[in-house]
Order: sequence, then structure tokens, then C-alpha cells
Amino acid sequence: MFWLVVMLVIASSVYHLLSLYSAARFFRQTYSPPASAFTPPVSILKPLRGAEAGLGEVLASFCEQDYPAYEIIFGVLDPQDPAIGLVEQLRATYPQCQIKLVINPHRIGTSAKVSNLYNICQEASHEILVISDCDACVGPDYLRSVVAPLADERVGLVTCLYRPIGSKNFSALMEGLGLMGEFALGVLVARQLDGVRFAFGATAVLRQKVLAEFGGFAAIANFLGDDFLLGHLTAQRGYEVILSPYVVETLIPPYQFGEMFRHQLRWARSTKFRRPFGYVGLIFTYTTALVVLALLAFPTSILLWSVSAFALAIRFLAAWFIGVIGFEDRILRRYFYLLPIRDVLSFVVWVISFFGTTVYWCGDRYRLLPGGKLLPQSRWFDNQAGIIGSSEALPKPQMSVDVIFIQISHRQQENYLCVPTAAAIVLEYFGETRSPHELKVLSRGQPYNPNEAFTDFTITFFRDLLTGLQAIGYTWKEATYANNSHGFDNGLKEIQEHLRKGLPVLADTSLFGGHTIAIVGFDAPKQLLYVVDSNIPPPGYRSLSYCQFEQVWHSHETGFNGRSAIFTKPK
Repeated sequence: MFWLVVMLVIASSVYHLLSLYSAARFFRQTYSPPASAFTPPVSILKPLRGAEAGLGEVLASFCEQDYPAYEIIFGVLDPQDPAIGLVEQLRATYPQCQIKLVINPHRIGTSAKVSNLYNICQEASHEILVISDCDACVGPDYLRSVVAPLADERVGLVTCLYRPIGSKNFSALMEGLGLMGEFALGVLVARQLDGVRFAFGATAVLRQKVLAEFGGFAAIANFLGDDFLLGHLTAQRGYEVILSPYVVETLIPPYQFGEMFRHQLRWARSTKFRRPFGYVGLIFTYTTALVVLALLAFPTSILLWSVSAFALAIRFLAAWFIGVIGFEDRILRRYFYLLPIRDVLSFVVWVISFFGTTVYWCGDRYRLLPGGKLLPQSRWFDNQAGIIGSSEALPKPQMSVDVIFIQISHRQQENYLCVPTAAAIVLEYFGETRSPHELKVLSRGQPYNPNEAFTDFTITFFRDLLTGLQAIGYTWKEATYANNSHGFDNGLKEIQEHLRKGLPVLADTSLFGGHTIAIVGFDAPKQLLYVVDSNIPPPGYRSLSYCQFEQVWHSHETGFNGRSAIFTKPK
């Protein structure tokens, strides 16, 4: 055991020696042609959500670029987003800058950010896209620096590291110190050993044709770590991904400790799900924690004290050389004495990340699936999936190959009555009025009592509903589909075929933890399904993209091997 501990500490020293070597090589690199020689017009894509303190100044830095031709396209999903006011201020302050604003709630998947980027990209005028998070701050030479490597057609994407600015409360410092004191070291080692096969949200510069080659934003819309995937998928297509020497600054908000910790845990679990084997190897990077644990276990070993002193010296030398000297991080320079605390915090986050799959992102709770796929676990998207205005707004039933709409009424459900309420909605479409209470007792095999209140947690399953419906002459069919892409494709195909006959479909979903909706139409060219949801207020209609429907149907919380649909028909 003793020698195992010694070897772990020595291995961590080797890692930081490698980080010093990797940094020395990185800082010597140059790019050709010069930044001024290649300046094609570019579109800057800036997804926004909220208007935290300092955001206006950060966004303004993109309006002051020393670059011949560029446009900035800001986007929000919510028409009431306070960031809209900041964009209007920028337009007034920088009239010479070509600024567009896209307000579009359309979602193509679980990730609000990626859906926002998709909407923004539709307005991009230029082939070269510069994707940058809302909290990134840059200098006037930014565009010239990050666009220049694309002069080489073999380069598919350019990305940048980033150093912190903004709040300096304790939690924000813990967040910021990790960027250049820890994260940058790992990036440079990865670049040295395996090349750059990733990207960062601070900057991702690529051509639209490269984005299209791996499926565009739709390919990453249901995953955490969209920035990583942009670089990874670009590299998979055979392009070179460049880590630019340009360093972006990122605005750190005045975190509360819990917010900061959840943010760190989200990063950690995202990395674990994307690269599970490499993630285990991160133990060698936590020198401070390893030394503390080793000396607590063997406090009298002179050999271990000597090895530990050397390991700590190399670890903090690497952080100073890379973060302070190389990347000129002023926060790390000033608060370097707090880095050991940050090291221990990082180790704690790493350990905790192995237990559980829950992450929090922009106030929403998700479960991570293998590969980093996101599964919503909170109230789904706050009903932002594109609600149709009213039941009268639905077109009359239209029977064509590509577009189907069925006029159907809505009922507001009571607690624990989603299955019988959805069934009652469909029965009314067939001309038969039955209350959800009556259908509930029929499904449970009890006499109907109109005065009975259903406030218990007894759930009606589809098989119970079908048994109850047989008592009043209906022979609806249930079908279950495997929890995979093949199962989803088959289920979607059968749903569409049933709707073409003018017959609604009931679907078992993970909305609100477990819920039944009535599917009443689809628009194949736009890849949309139209549903009636008894759990939302009248008129109760919502639209779901096919990607969204896959998330709430086959990706679910309850652990079943598949989800079911009921195919309805009149008596």
C-alpha cells in the first residue's frame, strides 16, 4: 500500500512535468499566414439568456473589432428575455456595426443553447461562423487572430482557452482559479498527447459546410457539452482543430457556493460521460489532494515527505508558469495562495461525480445518459416547445402525405387522471362523452361513483384503460417500442400512419415525470408533432419536434425498456 501511494504521488509529478513541456511547446508556436492576410466576412453567433451584471460591457467588446466585414447575430428563446434590452442598447451605441437579433422559441432538442444557436444560424449571411458564449470578452484583434488559421482548408475549427474576469467573491475565485491553474494544464497536455479533438464555448470558429458535414446543430441538440462536440465531430471528419494562442476572457458571476459547486459538478460529469476511461486517469492531476491523503496515511515517512515536497513544487511551478506567465492571468497571480484550496475542491468534485447522474443547467435539472445525452427531469421546458395559440387556430383536418391535423377538444385534468383524461379527449372526438372519473373506475374495475374524488396515487396504466374501454365497446390497441433509435423510428412511423386515417394516438411519455398525451397531427417537412396535453391550461395544444418527442417518449426517467402508444378507433 505504501509503495502504491508513493507511485501515485510520483505519477502526479510526471503529469505536471509533462504539462510544463506541453506549455513550452505551445507558447513557441506561430501561425502562417499572418492574421492580416486572411480576413473573409464572418458571422458571429451569440446565444443569450438573461442579463447579468457586466454583460453589456462584455458584449460590446465584439462590436469594437478591427476587422473589415462582420455581423453579430444575437439570439434569445424567450420574447421577454432581459438580454433583448442590452442588444437594443448596443444597436444605439454602435450604429456602424451590423447587429441582428433573433427572437425565436423554436427548439430542436433538449439543449436550449443549441436550439438558440440553430435559430440564430438561419440568419447568418457568411460561410465562416464564430460561435461564442455570451460571457466571453475579447480585444479588438480577436477576429483577425481566430479566423486566420482557416486560410488553410485542412483546418476545420479554431478554438481558444479563456481566463476569468468579473466577480472576486470566494465562490467566483474558486471557479476562476481552476481555469488557468488547472484546466489549462490539462488542455495543453491533451493537445500534446492526442492533438486537439475538442472545442470550448468561448470560441469555436468553423465554416458552415463543415458544420453541415456532421449534421449541424441538430447532431448535438440533445447533449451536454455542445462545445466539446463541435470540435470532436469536426476532428472525426478528418479536419484539423487548432487551439489558438489567443486567450478569451470569461465573465465569472458572483456565484453562491452551491451554484458554483453544481456548475463544477456539471462539467465533471459531462467529461466523465464523454471520456469515461480518461476521466478515471484524472486522479494523477490532483497532486495536492494526493499529497494530503498520503501524508495523513504515512506521516512519518521521510521518503514520502521528500517525494511530496517535489510533487507540490512541480505542481505549483506548472500553474505559475502556464497560468500567470504564459496566459497572463491576473486573478491567478493575485490569489495564487488559494490554489491549494481549489485543488482539494476539484478532487472532491471528481470523487462525487462518480456517484449519480444528475446535473443542473440554467435552472433546469437533467439526468445524463451514456455519451452525455441529456434527459430532462424537471417540468419540461416550462411549456416553451411552441404552443399553438388556441384550438380554433388549428386548421381543419387535412389529409395529405406530409401534413396531418385533427381538430380535437381539450380537457384540463385533475391530479392523477392523465390517462383517463387523454382517453376522454379522444372519445369526445369519436362522439362519445365520458368523464375521466368514469373511465378511471372502469379501468380499476369498480362501480362508477360520480362523487368519488381521486386524490390518491393509484395510477391507471394503459392495460387497465384498455380493459375498462372494452366494457363500453372499444377495442383500442397498445403497442410498445424498444428504447432505442430503431424503436423510436418504428413508433413514429406507426403513429403517422394512424393519424393519416384521422385517428388520434395516445402516447406514454416522461413529461412531468410520467404523463399521457394525445397526438393529433404532424408536419413531416418541419418534423413536428402536434399534441393535446391535458396537464397544461386551455387550449392545451403544443408542438414537439421529432427530437423533442424522442426525448420525452423513449428517453425517460422510470427505467422501462420502452414506451407505449395506444392506437384508437371508433366503435
